[in-house]
Formats: sequence, structure tokens, C-alpha cells
Amino acid sequence: MRKRASDLVLRKLLTSVSAAAICSGCSLLFHADANQCSSTSDCVAHGFANYTCEVETGTCIASMPSMDGSMQSGPDSSTSMEASVGVIDAAQVPEAGPEAAPPPPANYCTSASDCLGTAEHSEVYCDLDINQCIQLTTDDCPYVSPQDLPAFYQNAAIQPIVIGAFATIPTQGITTHPSTLNYDLALGEFETQGGIQVGGQLRYPVAVVCNDTADPVSVVSHLVNDVHVEAIIAALPSTGIKTAFAAANLNASTPPIFFMNPFGADTSITPPALTTNGLLWHMLGEPSDTAAAYAAFFPYVERYVRNSTTIGNGAPDAGSRPIRVATFTAQATDLLDLQAAVDSVLTWNGGQTITQNMQTGNFLDVEFPKSTLNGDTIASADVSTAVTALTAFQPDIVISFASEEFITLIQTLEEPTGSGTPPHPFYLLGPYNVDSTDVLTSWIGLNGGFAGDAKRARTAGVAFASTPNSSVLSGYNQRFLNAYGTGDEPFLNAENYYDAMYFTVYSLVGAGPNVTGTNIGTGMTKLITPAGDPQNVGPTDIPNVEADLEAVKTTTVALTGTLGPPDFNLNTGARVSQGDVYCFNKYLPDAAAPYQPYYDFDALRLVPTGGTATLPNGASDTYPDGGPIMGLDGGAPPLEGTFDCYSGMFP
Repeated sequence: MRKRASDLVLRKLLTSVSAAAICSGCSLLFHADANQCSSTSDCVAHGFANYTCEVETGTCIASMPSMDGSMQSGPDSSTSMEASVGVIDAAQVPEAGPEAAPPPPANYCTSASDCLGTAEHSEVYCDLDINQCIQLTTDDCPYVSPQDLPAFYQNAAIQPIVIGAFATIPTQGITTHPSTLNYDLALGEFETQGGIQVGGQLRYPVAVVCNDTADPVSVVSHLVNDVHVEAIIAALPSTGIKTAFAAANLNASTPPIFFMNPFGADTSITPPALTTNGLLWHMLGEPSDTAAAYAAFFPYVERYVRNSTTIGNGAPDAGSRPIRVATFTAQATDLLDLQAAVDSVLTWNGGQTITQNMQTGNFLDVEFPKSTLNGDTIASADVSTAVTALTAFQPDIVISFASEEFITLIQTLEEPTGSGTPPHPFYLLGPYNVDSTDVLTSWIGLNGGFAGDAKRARTAGVAFASTPNSSVLSGYNQRFLNAYGTGDEPFLNAENYYDAMYFTVYSLVGAGPNVTGTNIGTGMTKLITPAGDPQNVGPTDIPNVEADLEAVKTTTVALTGTLGPPDFNLNTGARVSQGDVYCFNKYLPDAAAPYQPYYDFDALRLVPTGGTATLPNGASDTYPDGGPIMGLDGGAPPLEGTFDCYSGMFP
């Protein structure tokens, strides 16, 4: 998973727009029964061409043909019919009186003015394809993206195409998290282009944004049954994705819905465990993709710990004493997949495997029964049993195969309790710790002098790498900062949300004239063809991608995103990713001033196979001390970059 924001500064980056302001001038739902009126023109306006308005009752009633020129509304009830008239043909018998018009379907509309939302949720529109008022927002789905007043509210000639999207919605406001900011940025770029062709019509792509803590089944029901979306961006843990996907697609009686996951895949949400039929795609890779980065970085961590007197069991010896390694494994599928992949490649103590180190008492795996990736809360994370086991084991290195619960472990493990000396190991965090603010604020903390440096110098991590030397990524970064301010730079590194929206919108375009979930999935495959027309996400190439994907054409696209080239596993739907190393740096290196720690991502990268280690500017790969990074055996460097969070990792 790559929610790559550290959330150092929780600021409201966009001006909130109240529900009333968003739909100023809209009314949803007929103001009364559908056939009520105050004049005949009201009846005509609502589709009752052969009706007149009975002002006394305010009802549209059917106009009756007269029996003769003098009788306009049927025979006078006081006038008897003479017997000589004979039997009247039943077809000529007038009805006893005027008949009220049958009401049109519920929520019938012909324009936005026919629709009226609630006081809490006024974000509505008239879907002219079905002449229905659509209530977009609810308590679980409180936001319509983009934030500015969408043009479809004013221009009925251009209908929206609505996408469902989960996001993190903090209590400080929906715009204090990078998920919605990125949705707004991407959709705003489509809006400035005047919309995009979907199903043979010009449409504005719009997202109904729903809280990732809400019940996914309830949210999917609203998005599919009320809003009629064909695509959902499921920014959820894998358990939530599986639940939402099952609710939408594992019922044979309902049409399929396309799903895009901004995060990584795992074995529970990819075939064969989950039959996806091309309806579920993942912007990031599988946990196993990061294993090579663990294998490359861990020898440096071992050497660093051996040479330190303040980490683990101390006493530097340059390699002779056995190093003790522990893993903390929470029980979520992503984490178990990660553990299995990394365990198979880690070696230490002279190249011994985990099995060999376990036999000599130098490895311990501590299992933890819960995880925030499964929806468990931090409050329920009782780590006391794990702390007891680790205190007895006294590890030199602890590896996190966990999420936010690992930060609770760190805080508890190092709190003196009087029942033994708490260990002070090196912590190797993982991809599922990169969105934790607690590791920064609660453990490392905002410090003066070097009070927190000792903790920073005992921590690093492995995560999914961003794409290197990318003009697409740098262009996105600049547009993001232009939109939200340079002071919000910590919200960068969450470009996976932005790419997820772009790939979803373009998949809708590529679906052709019949926009169904299955065809949207086919549209996704048109974007990731290596031999396709090279295009990039971002506003510049929107007309080009649209032209390539027009229904009458067979052109495919090789769409490069901020995350890199479109390299996807067509079986699992996951991007083929790579791991890299991150660490914790500080904004103010002055020892006399307080500093604010932050995640320093992409500090070290794997050297491409057969490649040469170089810095992004093309210079030789050297570190601040001037020494080249070499493999520990003196061979070719397995990593490249600048690890400047603290000294000693690469002496």
C-alpha cells in the first residue's frame, strides 16, 4: 500500500464549500406529487401534453373530447336520456368525470430545477438519460469532487459521468488528506478540458467521495443502486476491497462494476483466490515486489547495528557476534504475503537463513492477531504479550510485518516498566507503515537539539518505489503545489490516488459506446499496451488519449502515469512494482532549534539489472562522505541514491 503522505501538517488546503453552496439554484425531487400544477403550462412542462390543470385541486387531468358541440365536459347529469335513443355503444360512453393523470416515476425530472436535495445533502442532479433526480451525497458519502462548482450543475447539455471513490476523511476536514486532494486535481483537469467523450457523448467526470471507514456494503449499495455508477475507486484495505467487490460483482443478477484500487494487491484480492474477470486493477504492486529491496538493504543494516554501541546489544565487533532478529507479524493477508516473500530472501550471521538462525536461537517471530488493515482499531491493539516476548528475546533488529499496530508496539516496548531492561533495537519498517503519523509525532516527536536523533538513527524502512527521473511525476508535483500551496509539500508522494482517477476516467472512455463494467475493464487494457501510442497522465495529453480511444478507432495507448510506465500483470491486475529504502529526516538540522521529522522516501533504490548506479542528475553515485556505495563483497553496488538521514549506514 502506498498512502505516501506523512500528514505532518493537517491544514485545510481547499476552501470548504457547504452542501447548499455546491448546489445553489438546484432543486431535486418534484416539489409535490408529480401531476400537481398551478396552470396548464405546468402539465405540459412535465410531459402531460394532453392534460389541463384543474386549478381548484391543483391537478393535471386528462382533456375529454366533447360528445357534441354544446357538451364540453360530458353530459349534464340532470338530463335523462330518452329510451328512443336506444343502446349506446360502450366505446361511446363518456367516463363519469375527469380522470387524474397517473404519476410519472418517482423522482422524475426534466431539468435540475425539478430536483431538490435535503438540508444536509443538496448535491443532486437530473440524469437526463433516465429522467431521474439523483441524490449524490449521504452521510457516508459526503463529498462531490471536484470541489469547485461542477459545470454540469449549470450546463444541462453536458451530463456528468459519475464515479464512486473511497477516501480517508479526517475529522479536521475532507481536504486535509491527499486522497481527495488528488481526486480534485485530476477531475479539475478534465473539467478545464470541457469534459471528455464517454459512450459517444460529452461528459464531465465527477466523483462521489465516500468515507473509507463506512460500511463498504452500504456504500456500494448507494453508489450502484442510487447513483448508478459503473466504476468505483476502492481506496480501502484489502479486506474492504474484497467485501465491496463481492457486494458489487458476486451477485449474478446485477451488472458488473469496474473497480480500481489505488494501493497494492495481495493474494486475497487477486486470482485464483478472487475471481475478478478483469474488473479489479491495482495501481501498486504485490507485497512480494519489495522483497528484493529487503534483501539488498538488510546486509547494510546488519553491519550498521554491529558497529553501534547504542543499538540492540551494543559492543561493536565488526561481525563476529551473532545478531538477533525478530519479526512482528500482524494477521492480515498483505502482511502475511510480505512476510513470506521477505523471509525467503533474508540472511544474516554469515549468510544464514531464517531457519538456520531460528535453530541457533537468533530469530523470533512474534505473531499479532489483529491489524488496522483488517479494520481493527489502535485502541484494541493489546501488544503486552508481544512486548513480553521481545523483552525476553532482546533483539538487535525488529522487522515490521505490520501496520499502525507496529507503532503501538514500539512505544510500549521502550517504555520502562521495572520488569526487565527494555531493548533498543533497530526498527526496519515496511510498506504498511508509510502513512503513520504516530511514528513521527508520538515516538520520534518534535524535538529540540538531538533528543530525537537517537530514535531516527535506529529506524529505516522499505516501501514501493516511486518512478525515478520522471518528467510526468515532476510535472504532477508542480501542479499539485500550484493548486494547494508549497507549504503543503508533505502531501506529495500520494500520487497513486491521482493515477487511479486518471486510469479510471480513461477506462470509461475506452469502454466504447456501451459503458458497462466489463467494457470499462476492456478499456483499461487499452491503456496498458506496451506497443500503444505513448501518452502521459496530466492535462496536456487529455485530447490525445481521447482521440486514440474513440469508439471508431482501434488505437491503444501506453499510458505513463506518475507511478511510471504501464507495466501491469494482466492476470492479477497489479502494477509490477519495485521496492526501495526510506528513512526519517528532519527539516531543521540546527541542533539548537526544534525540528520536525518527516519521511524521506526513495532514499536508496535498487540498481537496475546490468545497469550503473547513478544519481538522478546523472552524476556518479557517491555519498556525502565521498565514498562510493559498493556491495559488501566489494562487487557492484546493489543500491543507489543518497542516504543522508543520519551517518554510519554507509561509512
